[in-house]
Amino acid sequence: MTARMSESTPTVTVIMIVFNGEALIGESIESVLGQTWNDWELLVVDDGSTDRTRDVVRDLAGRHPGRIRLVTHPDGGNHGMSASRRHGVSNCSSPFLIFLDHDDLMLPGALEEMVGLLEDHPDAGAVLGPNQRFWSDADGAVEEKEDETQFISMDLDRLALPPGILPVFLSDSSSIPISPMIRREAYEASGGYESAFKGMYEDQVFFSKLVLSQRIYLSSSTWIRYRQHPDSCVARSFQLARNADDRNRYLNWLAGHMTESGMKNAQIETILHRELRRNRDRVRRDLRRRLLRLLSGMLPFRVGQGRSRKAS
Repeated sequence: MTARMSESTPTVTVIMIVFNGEALIGESIESVLGQTWNDWELLVVDDGSTDRTRDVVRDLAGRHPGRIRLVTHPDGGNHGMSASRRHGVSNCSSPFLIFLDHDDLMLPGALEEMVGLLEDHPDAGAVLGPNQRFWSDADGAVEEKEDETQFISMDLDRLALPPGILPVFLSDSSSIPISPMIRREAYEASGGYESAFKGMYEDQVFFSKLVLSQRIYLSSSTWIRYRQHPDSCVARSFQLARNADDRNRYLNWLAGHMTESGMKNAQIETILHRELRRNRDRVRRDLRRRLLRLLSGMLPFRVGQGRSRKAS
């Protein structure tokens, strides 16, 4: 495959959204710069960062002219993940798009292999593969924990018709692949990201729209290293005991989306009802956790300490 930088519009735009990501974004950008495929641009969308994120990006852009562009929202403010991804798409014209989060990494042959698969399968609206999870602290120091390759319990290396992988990741949200490469026309046909989802589940909302409307090539190849760290959006959701609420909102959105779109799929409807029922217990559990946390902050001493004083 010829790897040559286009003189005008690049074949691929890598869209990277970021908010206060100065500690990790440099490594992520370097992983894009290390690609074996050269016909790409990196578009960084800053979502109102207040740290040195923009300085880090400008420094790397200056050292690699013509490769990296930095854009912000017109008002320079914070608008959330979905709105930032949409803003990125509106600021590029490449036929192929891939969204890489500022804390994740791209393996060197990722773009070359993904472009090749889209060219070999013109009916595919997108191509995706399993992720490789790794663990680090908030500053990027990698933990001594074995990497974990995501398992997708489906036949791979084939073209999947809608609803594709949706039943699998509805049953196990940890199985959702991140950073598929998408044809621009497939992105637009799916309706893109939902700006109402500013954080958690914004990617799963879009992914659901994509696989419900497009043929997807499912590859067994791994291209993305998915970082697990304490400052991630997912980690914060669990820390705040909000994950069940976030998942409930997503599941209800999906049920409404299928109804409004006139989509009928008995398998998906069955899984949705089951997952909504299961998630009710998680919502109640998280609510109890939040209430206990609130009460412990309001009391002048811990409940356990009060009992021990009475007993003495």
